[in-house]
Amino acid sequence: TPAPEGSLVELDLGLDLNGEQQRQVPVDLQGVVKSTIQNNLNLQSARLLPAIEREQVISAEAIFDVVLGAGYTFTRSRSPNQQIGVGGNLTTVNSNITNLRSNDAEVGLSKQLVSGGLLKFSTDVRRENNQGSSGVNYTPNPYWKPSLTLDFSQPLLRGFGSKVNLASVAITQKQEQEAIESLR
Repeated sequence: TPAPEGSLVELDLGLDLNGEQQRQVPVDLQGVVKSTIQNNLNLQSARLLPAIEREQVISAEAIFDVVLGAGYTFTRSRSPNQQIGVGGNLTTVNSNITNLRSNDAEVGLSKQLVSGGLLKFSTDVRRENNQGSSGVNYTPNPYWKPSLTLDFSQPLLRGFGSKVNLASVAITQKQEQEAIESLR
């Protein structure tokens, strides 16, 4: 095939996949460089690295977010009764087995502190129902046990201090900066 206009060299490129003679297309250096940069997969993935590293920073900082938790427990137990002693005299209660049914619901908020400590605030409501055999009655029955808890725990050795607990955040921030600089 003849060389296209502006081409200095005429090459025989052989046949294409359809069995036809391949044709030559003129290109300039700027067009080749631009096309190479636009289609470079390494460069395209490098453009994504700063965004990926930013998400890693957010993930590392999320350790210190407030967490809402909830739980529910149902317990049923059967236990034999003991004899009751009043003033040295043993009295037999006419109930051989006590059935206890307990429903317990808890809701709480917790927060990991930069110092390594954990602060937790929760409320718990428990409903218990005792049923004795042979006509024994318990009062009050059923009864409720509400509770409110504030718990703080702080490690004194391992995991103590902000430098230790913020290390992963600092590392991911440095990796994000490195990704931004390497893209330039």
